[in-house]
Amino acid sequence: MAIIPNDLIALYELFASFESAALFTDDLIEELPLICILTNVEGQIIRINSYGEEYFYRKKYDVVGTNLTQLVSENARQSFSDYIEGLKHDPSLSLSYIEQNEEEYINWKSLVIRSPNARTPIVVVLGDDVTETVTLKSSVLSARTVQKALLPVSFEVEGVTLRWVYESAEATGGDWFDYLFDEERNRLIVCIADVNGHGTAAAMVTGCVAGLFRGVLKTLLAPEFDGKRLDLFASSLNNGIYDILQRANRLLTLAIIEIDLNTGDGHYVSCGHPRVMLFGKNKVKGLLNRNGPIGVTENQKFQGTAFHLPEDESLFLYTDGLIENEDISGKRLTSRDLRLILGGRNVPDLKYNKLRHFVKSLDCVSPFNDDVAFVIVTRDPKEGG
Repeated sequence: MAIIPNDLIALYELFASFESAALFTDDLIEELPLICILTNVEGQIIRINSYGEEYFYRKKYDVVGTNLTQLVSENARQSFSDYIEGLKHDPSLSLSYIEQNEEEYINWKSLVIRSPNARTPIVVVLGDDVTETVTLKSSVLSARTVQKALLPVSFEVEGVTLRWVYESAEATGGDWFDYLFDEERNRLIVCIADVNGHGTAAAMVTGCVAGLFRGVLKTLLAPEFDGKRLDLFASSLNNGIYDILQRANRLLTLAIIEIDLNTGDGHYVSCGHPRVMLFGKNKVKGLLNRNGPIGVTENQKFQGTAFHLPEDESLFLYTDGLIENEDISGKRLTSRDLRLILGGRNVPDLKYNKLRHFVKSLDCVSPFNDDVAFVIVTRDPKEGG
């Protein structure tokens, strides 16, 4: 049975319980899933376990006749001889450092074992290969940087205000939103999407959606597509990523709106997504539109519905993580709570800040269950209106 110590203190207690260093040398170190080197206090190597031998073989190091200083101290904060000298003044001293290069990262730690039946102390040096962990963290950070680039940075369109919040359950997530402004005809398109699940796999799918959003919609901005532009976009998106979703065993829900900022007239398509809410002047209502999620069937058709957004009123688009996560007190924002917040005084900033505070409180819960995103689109009143 493999013995995997939690830390060096536990390992010291384990080793100290053996009657002799010989038993330790022969039987125990082969069970350790670490590079394990035994030396005397002069740094002369007594034994290396098979895990360590494989490591040094890959490194093309000849360990025969090598002392520990030559073997592992190339990037050490102190040499092994300094470490041994320090033990005279502090018997609990532990040598710990990360050896790193472009290819691998090894976390080295050392301690001294004083077995009752051993003539001299034995120094145990453990090397934990953390290359995979470090590389994975670096890859996740890179993925997060790319995903942030897919989200809006700012919004400056006269006559409308956009407020948004995005929080992922992991370093990367499956929620996404964006907008496209047709300056020539003063039309705004806003889309929010949710790939089921979260993390890097979901984020990769949202990257596909983000690319298709701008690429496909820009080809559909011609006047002949008015009234059916969003329906065609949803169908094109479904056909474009259907195979990807099937292979990844994922589904995509989204809500997309288009508003003529001159008149407030709009078109709305929901693909299995939570309803877009229209609110303002002590009222709130959900916009009805029923289509299945993206990725269920190939060549799927989608049909949207019309709506009107008066001046000084707002649309609320969100992903289901907003009402599925619990805050640190265990409270969940229900659909009824959401309606009460949106149906209060017609001050979009207050409603935004209240919902933003709830989402930020989820940071105290680790991990929370699902990614969260919401967007508030407000048609500003005309000056003097």
